[in-house]
Amino acid sequence: MLGRQKIRSHLLDSRLSSDELTDDQKDEEVRRFLEQCESDPEEDRVSFSGFPENLQWFNCPNEQGLRFETDLQGKLLVLDFFTYCCINCLHVLPDLRALESKFSPADGLVVVGVHSAKFDNEKDSANILKAILRYDIAHAVANDSQALLWHRLDISCWPTLLVVSPDGGRVLHAFVGEGHRDDLLRFVRVALSFYEARLNKSSISLALARDRLRDSSILKFPGKICADRSGETLFVSDSGHHRVVAVDRDSGVVLFEVGSGVAGLQDGDFKTARFCAPQGLAWSEDGRLFVADTENHAIRKIDLTARKVVTVLGTGVQGNDLEGGKVGADQAISSPWDVCIGDLPGSPQGKGDGLFIAMAGTHQIWVYFLSDGPWLKKSSHHAGVSLRFAGNGAEANKNNSYPHKASFAQPSGITKAPADPHHCLYIADSESSSVRSVSLKDGSTKGIVGGAVDPQDLFSFGDVDGKGNGAKLQHPLAVTWNESDGFLYAADSYNHKIKRIDPLKRLCSTLTGSGRAGNAVGTFEEAQFSEPGGLCTSPDGLLLYVADTNNHAIKVVNLKEKTVEELLLVKAPETYQSTDYSRLTAESTEVVVQESWVLNKKGGKRVSVHVKMPDGCHFTEGATSRWQIINGDKRLFPVSGTVGPEEKSEFVIEAEANFSFQVEGVVYYCEQSGKCHLHEFLYEIPVTYSDDIADQDHKLVINCPMVKSKLYF
Repeated sequence: MLGRQKIRSHLLDSRLSSDELTDDQKDEEVRRFLEQCESDPEEDRVSFSGFPENLQWFNCPNEQGLRFETDLQGKLLVLDFFTYCCINCLHVLPDLRALESKFSPADGLVVVGVHSAKFDNEKDSANILKAILRYDIAHAVANDSQALLWHRLDISCWPTLLVVSPDGGRVLHAFVGEGHRDDLLRFVRVALSFYEARLNKSSISLALARDRLRDSSILKFPGKICADRSGETLFVSDSGHHRVVAVDRDSGVVLFEVGSGVAGLQDGDFKTARFCAPQGLAWSEDGRLFVADTENHAIRKIDLTARKVVTVLGTGVQGNDLEGGKVGADQAISSPWDVCIGDLPGSPQGKGDGLFIAMAGTHQIWVYFLSDGPWLKKSSHHAGVSLRFAGNGAEANKNNSYPHKASFAQPSGITKAPADPHHCLYIADSESSSVRSVSLKDGSTKGIVGGAVDPQDLFSFGDVDGKGNGAKLQHPLAVTWNESDGFLYAADSYNHKIKRIDPLKRLCSTLTGSGRAGNAVGTFEEAQFSEPGGLCTSPDGLLLYVADTNNHAIKVVNLKEKTVEELLLVKAPETYQSTDYSRLTAESTEVVVQESWVLNKKGGKRVSVHVKMPDGCHFTEGATSRWQIINGDKRLFPVSGTVGPEEKSEFVIEAEANFSFQVEGVVYYCEQSGKCHLHEFLYEIPVTYSDDIADQDHKLVINCPMVKSKLYF
């Protein structure tokens, strides 16, 4: 029976790993193994009957993906059960690439990835798509988010490769774990020869996601870029498409778009809202994104949680007010070009209660009060008020210790350096071709680099590394402060360069860019840009993200490696969306009835959740083991939680009458050898009450077994 098959499979593995056998002898071992498989009676066979319905597919030309009955009949099939977080699974990918480079559907072989998620996050098809792009997976992949195939075929650990026969779907062999490249190649080669007469050698239609990477329609003249606190999500003002795009920083997958793509001024949800050539972006800790909606002369707020867009400042019509002081949408403004969040003068460091605006249209720096807060000269204002911070409205390069006597010339980029000795805003003053500062203490302004001594001279530009006014820029549009290395970086737009500035020494030098418009990646010396207009720093200070405007691209500047790469963008199809599932375990999971808990009627009872696993095992790093109560009504709370080495998990029972409840969950744990397991449990716990029992808390203990690798033959 199946026991005999397991023994036979184990013997084959031993023979293939033997150093005593020649290659020809090992080939013969595989042939003999296949002959024995074919001679087994039908009832002794483990069969693969096809993929469950409604799986989401990748690298396929349609939503239906590959069908066993039509696409895969007559093909030798290799199923790769993987999860993209698993390093062992990643180690197998080169083996599969080697396999696919030697054998193709024209030879009768098809490889299909079956993604069986370890983490909740990995159930999301959009995230799987990112991984497929990130790891350059070039075969069809199915998202088995409920682990239906995992359970049906009794898979026990990641990664597992199953080889399936070309006729009848017979599971021939399982390669469990990594390190089987030579044996896998040998087994497939011999099997293709063995089944030669029965093979279907027709082509398989694929549509690789990577082939869509250079879709020029994704971005059109991107203006600005910013990152969230983690740095995992980048927000890009897709100015030419009148929208804002959220992008995964690793894979370049477009996570979502904000705006219909039609120019206009309209609040609403992400699909119906309209912008008009938006530029600057500022991410807020409370999950909001502020947008300088330049040609609408407005500041918009994107609520990333509610997925709504609202106008918080500006009437939609260009204003000429040089003072401000009105509230919200009653205050007219003019062509805001960039924004950043900082501390109002007099506020504690880190409060972030002001949205500072590079108001290019009136050559000023404005502020929008995010909350009630202090202001200059011991005054204060309420939330929603907006007024000028620095600049008198005249177009000039004039610095002054009094902010209202200073002048700017189309300020187009703004960033904050909150800590001493800086404690200021840095400004890319584009028309004076200079970088300047505005004190967050008193609003005084200073020149840093570029520009001319004469404040009226707006023609002192060039491309010269140097100090103070001796350094020359040409229409810089963006600046970003790097707290990690203490440098200020500028997008010297018309010089097609990124410049590095030491603001305390007032030194400016070229970081990367040839000085000529182009589109090249590589070393700092090789890289080329074309009027880069946006710039931001990664939270760890190691990377700069560049909106390379005229190249319709995002470039990544690696300050440590001194290289520039393009972040290739891909739009995730609408079918690749998250699906929520109420159950953590498979519907077929066996219910294990526990001993009855006898509780004292007095007060709520606290229950702590503990995991007991085999000696030498530990929680899988990064994986979230979790539990949830699935039929406890309102007598237990909270209804779900997580467990881990540093986590305390518990729930409370509030009841007086006898009842029972079920708790289910999954625990991820690994052996010292590196082999990792998933343990699903479903317990039913009867609860009774007694006046005679001592009042005490209870423990829910989850017992994880030592699972041996399961073979199929």
